[in-house]
Amino acid sequence: MLGIAVRLESHQGVSELNDNVNMLEFFSSQVFPELQDTNHSSRPMVKATALKFVCTFRKQFTRQQLISLLPLLIAHRESPSIVVHTLAAYGIERILMTTEGEASAGKRYKISRIELNPLLQSLFAGLFQIV
Repeated sequence: MLGIAVRLESHQGVSELNDNVNMLEFFSSQVFPELQDTNHSSRPMVKATALKFVCTFRKQFTRQQLISLLPLLIAHRESPSIVVHTLAAYGIERILMTTEGEASAGKRYKISRIELNPLLQSLFAGLFQIV
């Protein structure tokens, strides 16, 4: 899916998708259920791939979808798998840095401080636990 869906990508994520691929349907049916599974001993490489999917396609998600994904990524920081908790932390960072709008009109972050505030305690607790 990662190979056929992307038409244009930069360091800020995928900006153009293949018209013949329904990324959101694939996400809903395959990726999201894997992210909801917080059993850290079950399929860590599949979970890592699901986290990479979120990182890659973060610009395609709406603000509300990103806000609903953050608690799932925060939960995966607790994984004993280095790959999983590292990708979860990277995904959180990438989501928080995701902007919307055109450069000429002034870009702004998709997730505001107010929306992030309820998640800060669990976010910092997990990140410091990793360190």
